[in-house]
Amino acid sequence: MTEQENYLFEEYTIDTPENVIFDYQIAGIGSRFVGALIDLLILAAISLGLFLMMVTVMSFVGASPTAVFSGQQDNASWAGGIILSVFLLLQFIIVWGYFIVYEIRWNGQTPGKRVAKTQVVMTTGAPVTVMAVIVRDLVRIIDWMPTAYFVGFIVMLFNDQSRRLGDYAAGAMVIKLVDENASPGYGGAGGFTAANFAIKRRIKALSLADINKLYETYPHIERLTPAEYELVEETTFGPQAATLDWSVRPRLAKLISPKLGGPLPQPEGSNIEATRILQEIVMLYNIHHEPASDGQDGEEKLAAGASL
Repeated sequence: MTEQENYLFEEYTIDTPENVIFDYQIAGIGSRFVGALIDLLILAAISLGLFLMMVTVMSFVGASPTAVFSGQQDNASWAGGIILSVFLLLQFIIVWGYFIVYEIRWNGQTPGKRVAKTQVVMTTGAPVTVMAVIVRDLVRIIDWMPTAYFVGFIVMLFNDQSRRLGDYAAGAMVIKLVDENASPGYGGAGGFTAANFAIKRRIKALSLADINKLYETYPHIERLTPAEYELVEETTFGPQAATLDWSVRPRLAKLISPKLGGPLPQPEGSNIEATRILQEIVMLYNIHHEPASDGQDGEEKLAAGASL
């Protein structure tokens, strides 16, 4: 990846109380626009359907929509006024309830966010709470002012996490999700994801001596299967890694590390040590499987570098 391509990604780092670091790719304005546009198109279709239903019901009771809107007072227009009031109430409930209900039930996602592969989470990395969803979506009316998310767009432009006022009020942010269909590892053919961006950044910081030490620590890295790798990556660099129960990574390290000739967490059950071991396994797996332009595999490139 070139330096120019790196500018396409915004990264958010969380340092947990256990001093374990997790990285998230921030959803930029483009991704958020795609998600918002899809949601607005869905809402527009629902609103159009409600409007046509309102006109049909008005015609059935003999009320003219023109008479209702012009304020003519007759029995039919009174009935039409009631129908109009119900329509406006339903419209309000749908517009504001759409985001709140979906983001609560779908863990920070709406249909638009699912298509755009984005998700609302707390700035701590934890899943978004019900109160945070309600707050950020009620503040949406300010972000929308005076029209078409103008205030929200301006606020997003002037902060590096692309957060609108609703996000600030709720203590939330929108992240890009890892592509679950991508091939394991940042060097794979499955595409570039938030998780492997963090992995690549860590690998670039390693010296040749560090890489040699990883090979010495996990001499049988080739035994790690793609399915096992995906599990290890998800528990260390995945979007929900920071919210996992403390016992998950020690149990996984106990299963995976000995298979690769690696150590067990010390003291036994240590989440911090287990996380370090699993992150090292992820980095070495990527180094070992990184495609080489000169046809050399990971170990051959390492040997060539060591001989310099």
